This record gives sequence, C-alpha cells and structure tokens, in this order.
Amino acid sequence: MGDTVVEAMALVNRGFFRLCIEEAERRVEDQDLAATLALSGDLDPVQGTALYCTILWACRNFADWSRAMQWQESLERWCAPPSRPDA
Repeated sequence: MGDTVVEAMALVNRGFFRLCIEEAERRVEDQDLAATLALSGDLDPVQGTALYCTILWACRNFADWSRAMQWQESLERWCAPPSRPDA
C-alpha cells in the first residue's frame, strides 16, 4: 500500500472514532479529506471503494443522509466512463 492509501484509511477510521465520541465537526473534516484522497485518483478502485463504503457506513449509522447523498453523487462521477466524442 502506498502512503496515500494508509493516510486515507487512517483518516476515515479516525473520523468514525471521533463521530463515536461526539466530535462531529472533526469527524467531518477527517472523512472529507479521506474521501478527497480517494477521488483524487491516487487510490486504486478497490481501495477507493473500501474507503467510500466506510464513509457511507458512518453516514448510515449516524443518519447523516445529506452527506451520504453527496458522496454517492461523487462516487457516481468517479465511476463514470470518460466522455467520448461521437464518431
């Protein structure tokens, strides 16, 4: 694993821990940074998906539906095939 992978996974898990101890603002910062690293293209699809699922799991457990929707939309753009000009 590269440093970006380790950093992103550490951030997402620290964010979930902070959520559990009610440091909501710091949790959002950690998980947003982790997700940004995932969407940057520095993580492979398997690692990025694992990180994304962890963030959605946290959103689900704490009923943060608007953030879940934001990250769902970001993932859909990340997974979309590149646009091709019409032939």
